[in-house]
Amino acid sequence: MSFVRGVFVGGVSLLLALSSAGCGDDSEGLAKCEELGELCHDTATDLGQECHELGHESDASLCEERYDECIAECQPSD
Repeated sequence: MSFVRGVFVGGVSLLLALSSAGCGDDSEGLAKCEELGELCHDTATDLGQECHELGHESDASLCEERYDECIAECQPSD
C-alpha cells in the first residue's frame, strides 16, 4: 500500500510542479494583453484595432509575440 501511495503523491507533486512552472509566463502575457486592449482602444488604423481585439482575446502567447508591434502602432505620437 505504501508503494501505491508513494506513486500517487509523487504523481501529484509532479503535476503541481508542472502546472505552476508556466504561471509567471502566462501572467506576464496576460498583463500584456490587458495593456494592448487598453492602449489600442481608440486607434484609427486597422492594425491598431487588430491589436485592441487581440488584447481582449487574452491569448497570452500571442500577445507576447505581437506586443512590440502593437505598442509601436498604438502609442500616442509626441
